[in-house]
Amino acid sequence: MKKTTSLLIIALISTAPSLAQDIDPAKPTREQAYLNLRDVLQCLLKDYSCERTPGKKVKAVQSQVLNDNLYGIYEAIIPNAQGLSDNGSAFTYAHNADKQTLGLSAFYPLQGKKTFLNVGVYTEATEGIFSIYSSNSWSNNAALNIGVSRVFVASQFFSPKDCRKIAPKRQDYADSLLLAYGNSLAVDIIKLKKDSASIVLKIDSLKKGDVLHQVESDTTDYLKKLKEVRGKIERYMYLVDIVRQNKHRTELESQLTKFDKMNDVLYGYNVIWLNANSSLANTHLNITDSLHVGNKRSVNHPTLRFDGSAMYNRLGKYTLQYLSIGASAMRGSFLNDPTLTGKPAIHDDGGKSNVTMGNERVPGTFDDLRKPVWQYTLSIYYANFFAANKCFGLSARLAHNNVFNNKYASDYQRNYTLTAGPIFRLFKEKDFAKATFGINTGWTNVPYGEKPKDHFAVQAFVALPFKATLKNSK
Repeated sequence: MKKTTSLLIIALISTAPSLAQDIDPAKPTREQAYLNLRDVLQCLLKDYSCERTPGKKVKAVQSQVLNDNLYGIYEAIIPNAQGLSDNGSAFTYAHNADKQTLGLSAFYPLQGKKTFLNVGVYTEATEGIFSIYSSNSWSNNAALNIGVSRVFVASQFFSPKDCRKIAPKRQDYADSLLLAYGNSLAVDIIKLKKDSASIVLKIDSLKKGDVLHQVESDTTDYLKKLKEVRGKIERYMYLVDIVRQNKHRTELESQLTKFDKMNDVLYGYNVIWLNANSSLANTHLNITDSLHVGNKRSVNHPTLRFDGSAMYNRLGKYTLQYLSIGASAMRGSFLNDPTLTGKPAIHDDGGKSNVTMGNERVPGTFDDLRKPVWQYTLSIYYANFFAANKCFGLSARLAHNNVFNNKYASDYQRNYTLTAGPIFRLFKEKDFAKATFGINTGWTNVPYGEKPKDHFAVQAFVALPFKATLKNSK
């Protein structure tokens, strides 16, 4: 059937009037255009496979189907340690005993939908009021974040049984597609162009006439005919041009992608992607000093942060899993030591302005606040949604903090964090999250050598996506 159809179309094209005089020498003949379309389509169909065979890559759908589905995958909102979202565009809010963090993050897909631009802003509040800039000063910790995410490995799960059922339908679709291409190329293009010019002349003649009824009826019929003729000409020229420009493979892949989306055999995915971010904040500190005018002293210094992480998302029949392994480096001051508690104050010690904390620690001097202290964090985060139709699960985070050089932070205490707790998600569609919220309990910023029970903390967080137009395109 397939071979007979192709031969009939070639015969139909070959018996039509010759177009050599109408086609630029750089363009292929319509016979060549058809044969190119047919051969590439057959190659694309041979690439499909429903069974795992050693040495052969399984391809149940066109690659673009998975690329489009990455939109939905990125809506599985998971807040990260900075209060922003690692996946997707969202509002995020986190609260613990020491501070609250409000974040706003957005992802913008670049060409190919495997690279994303990340933009975000977050601010922290210790007294219940969020502020980024007020009273001619920046918030103590408000930052602009920008970065890039790149998908390196992506695959989706499918049912071999459903895949085999779809194969004959795809062949029928390809045959109908090839017939349509053949019909479009088999037209008498010279006659169509002459007909188009003739109809235009008749319409112009009618517009100059004096009989209104004739203009109303005849012009409408001519316009319909002109649209039909021009459509055939445009379709013919389009097919010849895409073959000449070697773009016909893209055209055929697009058509097969449409079929694969309408006849979906996918139900899950594996995605491995890398994320790199940087953030900048102009940190403004007001520190109590009873001996200074106004009882306060202020200092500004830039805070830089660089984050890198490798992430893994997996949606199976029974679980939705997320794993992130990351490292970050931050240029701040000795007050960025996460083990410090209480509010800083200045205590004069023989002319030396020491900064003291609520727990009577003296992490440094006021004059050293502008001097850079580089610290780093290594972390692992894991979440597994395994119950209630993959809407409930557990998450855990392990992190280690320390400084690269303690020259200006001699009192810095290396510390660790170990938290776990329930996590919930609402889903917008079958597989992807609409909102995520949860509670983390455990030991936060525990100095090595101290008792963990003295650093027990509870943190709540919520993330709400705001870019509802990003959706699963399967």
